[in-house]
Amino acid sequence: PLRTPPAPGREAAAATVRAELTEWLGAPPPAGARLWRELDAATRAAIVPATAATPAPATTEVSLRALRAYLQSPVQGAARWRLAEATVGDLDRALEGRFDDAAARSGRPLDPPLVDLLRGAFWRGDAPETLLLLEASPWDRVRAQAGRALLAGWTAALAQLNAPPPAQWLDLALADPEDALGPQQIALSALHLPHGQRVSLRGRLARLSPQRVAAVVCTDDAEASEAHLIPALLSLATLCAAGEVPNRFTAIVLTAPTAEGPAPAVIRALPVPDADTARAWLADLAHDLATERGDARLPIEVVTRWYHERFGEGRSYARPFERRIERNADRRGPVRDAMDLPLADAERMNALDRRRFRPLFAHLIGGGS
Repeated sequence: PLRTPPAPGREAAAATVRAELTEWLGAPPPAGARLWRELDAATRAAIVPATAATPAPATTEVSLRALRAYLQSPVQGAARWRLAEATVGDLDRALEGRFDDAAARSGRPLDPPLVDLLRGAFWRGDAPETLLLLEASPWDRVRAQAGRALLAGWTAALAQLNAPPPAQWLDLALADPEDALGPQQIALSALHLPHGQRVSLRGRLARLSPQRVAAVVCTDDAEASEAHLIPALLSLATLCAAGEVPNRFTAIVLTAPTAEGPAPAVIRALPVPDADTARAWLADLAHDLATERGDARLPIEVVTRWYHERFGEGRSYARPFERRIERNADRRGPVRDAMDLPLADAERMNALDRRRFRPLFAHLIGGGS
């Protein structure tokens, strides 16, 4: 269990160096400042220039999935990203749902990897084959039944909008402008961060309409909230940052069916930024992810309640608060005791209003002005 967002790369490197010193000295080396004091002048001079000359990575890669996780829970999202930075492979995808606790998923027959599988089948149009595979195992029949209902609900909700069938929606991925682009790729140059740093965004956008003016998000949740708009918002910002600024943009959320049948889609118009504004917003978000202090929690559920109270109900004194038992995003991630951290206060919420959250809640505020 991790008590704070980890820096596993540095910890692993330090452990390796200490083991090598122990082997070379024949005994454990002194710790901390004492180790440095006991080095002779020549050794210190040899270490300092080498350390100072080590260049920092010119460009850091950040996935859209990592930004989404960070918007949902800064503490957990930053920890996931730092673990991925120290691990070979796409850890932030491999660990999706791995850290969900029982309380957060209780009562749901479909776990996150299976929902992801069904989501892929929905967009490819091979749902029947996927369900047959589930039904092949007797212990999976309950999940297959739930999966069938979920797919039927998504299909009916999309059809009610007179929207194109799932197979016609675009599955676009980000690519480097210097690479040869395929038909399903978008070129996005690196974003500039403070102190000369740069970040290169990678990953796939939410499914986009053929005209690239709408994004669909499929969820197994029974109700939609602003948290479900995050993939659509990131996709819109990415499109605009790449220079493809639509004249309008709509987020569509397909939820789980109710006992009475398919639930209607939730539709929300998102404010469309210009290219410079989109790049600045994404750069700020990536910078915050990389420098997250992890000293206070701000799960998206708490953020949503704060906005609805302050702007929806007009309570100017509203402050972030958390219900005693709440299944929020801070309960799912590598930081096991995240709930021990205090909630961010109203001062921090006000500071992050325009910088981070305003595009997500523009419908409450009045156009995001």
